[in-house]
Amino acid sequence: MQPIILTAVVDEKRRIMIDLPDDLPLGQIELVIRPLTSNGDHEMTREEIRARLIAAGLVTPDAKYAPDDAEELSFEERERIGKAIAADGLSLSELIIQEREDRV
Repeated sequence: MQPIILTAVVDEKRRIMIDLPDDLPLGQIELVIRPLTSNGDHEMTREEIRARLIAAGLVTPDAKYAPDDAEELSFEERERIGKAIAADGLSLSELIIQEREDRV
């Protein structure tokens, strides 16, 4: 079973209340308490983020960032995409999907 990661708020009496998923097996568990840092305390580096994603199984360590035949975007293309993000109110993933539809 994959680890279950929950976030909780510690109240003034140093207590937390959490509801566990129904599919969590009964018996012993390991409970790790780790404070979440705010953006002002510590800005994670690219390497720290990548290490966490790898540890969570969300990134393959030797994965390529782009295919070998990928071409860098021109300044004009970057500018157009930047303006589209600001003007359309769409998320970046929605814009990427929209851009790819024209190529299929």
